[in-house]
Order: sequence, then C-alpha cells, then structure tokens
Amino acid sequence: MTAWRLALLVVLWPALARAGDLDATLYMRQLADRALGELTRPMPPEQRMAQVRRLLDENFDLGATGRFALGRVGRGAGGAERGRFQGAFEDWMVRTVASGLESHDGGTIRFHPSRPGGDGTAIVPSEYLASEGPAVRIDWTLRPERESWRIADFTIEGMGFGMLLRAGISAAAEQAGTGLDGLISRLGGFADIAKRR
Repeated sequence: MTAWRLALLVVLWPALARAGDLDATLYMRQLADRALGELTRPMPPEQRMAQVRRLLDENFDLGATGRFALGRVGRGAGGAERGRFQGAFEDWMVRTVASGLESHDGGTIRFHPSRPGGDGTAIVPSEYLASEGPAVRIDWTLRPERESWRIADFTIEGMGFGMLLRAGISAAAEQAGTGLDGLISRLGGFADIAKRR
C-alpha cells in the first residue's frame, strides 16, 4: 500500500467509523420513534399485542434472550419443554411491553453516538426522559444482522436486562417448586396479569 493511501485511510478512518456508529444510533432512533409513535396511541389490546409481537420479532433476539434467561433452570429439560418455555416467555415479553406502551407517560428517549462493543456489536447509549423524575440511562447492545441491527441486550443504569431476567426466572422457578412446568404456568399467570392492566 502506498504511503498516500495509508495516510488517506488514517485520515478517513474516524469519519468512516462514525458513519457506521451513526447507523446503529439511527436504527435505535427509528425504532423508538416507531414504538412510541405508533404503539402508544389508543387501540384494542389485541391489536397492540400483535404489533408489539411483530416489533419484537423484527428487532429483538427473543430466542437468545429466552435461552439465556432460562439458564440452569433448563438443565435436563427436553426440547418440547424448552419450546413451551420459549413460547410462554415470548408471550410474557409481548404482554409486558404492550402494557408499558399502553401506559406510556409521554417521556422521550435521547440517543447518543454509538461506540464499538465486543464481537462486532455496537453500544448505543441513551437516556429515557420521563415527564417527571430523573433521566434513566439505558445502553443498548446491538449486533449486526444482514444490512441492519438486532437488539441483543440492554442495561438500565448499569444492570443488564438478560442477567435480571435470569435472576428473576431462577427465583420464580424456586418459588413455583414444580420445575419447568411450574415456571411455565407462572409465566403464563404473569402474562395474564399484564394483559389485564
């Protein structure tokens, strides 16, 4: 490589890196605009849940999140049990997110330029600005997928969502005391509570 090409690469690299970072931040801005713009308006609960399910399927790695959250609770479980857990987990996620969007307080999300994460991921820092109270820091971990991104995880004030889910699932399984079947029933009950809210 000639010296001028190397120099040009060194000069342009920060701009190229920023352009890639902007794509991850822009992706999150567009996703937040879509969620807060379309899914917070009045609509029948079934319609909101269907739209939330589509949004999560397209943008969030529910399969990996469910497997990670199940953790040691799923040791020894067969494929059918794991599949039933994954279905109950996804229903719980959909109903919880739909309930949160239905009761949205009008807050906004401010995104900041992303930075590289490990294994090719990008971290997009953000702040949730509620209509009242202090700002809440949320850092989104995105992994590249085809020509876009998918949310792999996020932290709220430094606490990882995946780890919080795993701890909650483990505690719920211990309280249920009936193994994975009890946990699946319990998740279904939580989903029903979210649906009634």
